[in-house]
Amino acid sequence: MMNKRTYTKKKGQLFTQDFILSLLIFLMIVSLSISIWDNITEKTRNIDTVTYMQQKAFYITDILIKTKGYPENWNSTTVELIGLSTGKNHMIGIEKINMLDNISYDDIIEMWDINSFGFNMTFWNSTEIITSYGKITPYNATIVLPFTRIINIAYENYTDKGLFKFIFWKN
Repeated sequence: MMNKRTYTKKKGQLFTQDFILSLLIFLMIVSLSISIWDNITEKTRNIDTVTYMQQKAFYITDILIKTKGYPENWNSTTVELIGLSTGKNHMIGIEKINMLDNISYDDIIEMWDINSFGFNMTFWNSTEIITSYGKITPYNATIVLPFTRIINIAYENYTDKGLFKFIFWKN
């Protein structure tokens, strides 16, 4: 007679353990990949926002310093584009700086099309602050960009060197 040996191969016995281990490793890799992707996407979004803000702030400060505005003899009720220049290179008029106080902050925000941003402008002559206009930078601002420009200020009978600081932030 033949000796029959019964071999019972236990196929699939390790399947559950192997499957669970490989599934956990796979899920960790997917989770890590999603986390890294979100981080890269957020950084890219912030870089795009900073680039936009830099371009917008440079445009705004350039218009303020280099143009007379529109109309050229604007006042708080007729202004369509704020310009502080007297027409000479980097020379701004003190009377136009003083007229800023008569224009509402919200009107300027709308005029410059910066609805989701905030700003503050400060003008110094060679010895002191002339005026500051806008809001104080909030503690929870996500991006804050300061710009400082050298200016010449035209008073009625003389000129003075000064600084124009423009702080721009994302609300």
